[in-house]
Amino acid sequence: SIISLLVILLTLILALWWYRERMFHFDAAFYLFELVQKNKFNFFHDRYISFFTQSLPLALHYFGFSLKTVARAYSAALPLAQLLILLFLFRWIKDGKYLMLFLLVILTSVRYRFFSPISETHFVLIFSFLYFLFAQRTTIRYRWENSATFLVIFLASISHPVALVPVLALWGVTVLTRDRAQWTMRIFELAAIAIFFGWRFWLVAGNEYESGKLGVVKRLGSILGDLPDLLVSQMVLEYLTHWHLVQWIVFLVMTAWLFFRGKVIEAFSGLAFSAMILGLVLV
Repeated sequence: SIISLLVILLTLILALWWYRERMFHFDAAFYLFELVQKNKFNFFHDRYISFFTQSLPLALHYFGFSLKTVARAYSAALPLAQLLILLFLFRWIKDGKYLMLFLLVILTSVRYRFFSPISETHFVLIFSFLYFLFAQRTTIRYRWENSATFLVIFLASISHPVALVPVLALWGVTVLTRDRAQWTMRIFELAAIAIFFGWRFWLVAGNEYESGKLGVVKRLGSILGDLPDLLVSQMVLEYLTHWHLVQWIVFLVMTAWLFFRGKVIEAFSGLAFSAMILGLVLV
């Protein structure tokens, strides 16, 4: 628990220190410019989850604070959100291994994206993890975790359309590994996934940016046939053997640990899910 808290506090300090490198280039600069110019929330491509990271800088801008202060607040918003979730997990579970797992979810996804602090994809990972954590604790009898499960599915859906992939994959793992007595909750969760993400993809259909990306996914079969000759295959191979090598070592160690513990379903699910994500990345 102490290690997780100290590392996230460190990322918060670094976010405040390197606010210019994080907020004055690429998408972050555009988001900050829009917030300052329009003095209101900007939910690009219907990704309403930005409310949580835009609230603090927008409030400071509204009350006349300097651009430097607003930019620092925007830079710090994501690690602040992570810190609040960590404290909530500590208060709720009081088990250090879950906090370390939450820390692992954050750190294995950051790397150079520390300097790309737009929050949607970060929140996809966080809320997918929270869904899985809540789903492990749900029962047929009403408990507050049951309602929280539906809430985090909704929050994942308004983060980014790609959240459907990890949430649905983790739902499948939960179905395969939990007691059959819990299947009633799994059906309700699947209904929530269908409703929330159905609404999300209905919004996507009217968004030129998002629908254009979906159009590429529809050509999955033809693209995969050409992959050996495409530059993207060489690029992904370089990522897996160099840039993302540490993440893959962590993943393989965890998968081997599952096999040795006799958790074959979880291990194979992780491999299948990773293959699915890799296919999407290539496309």
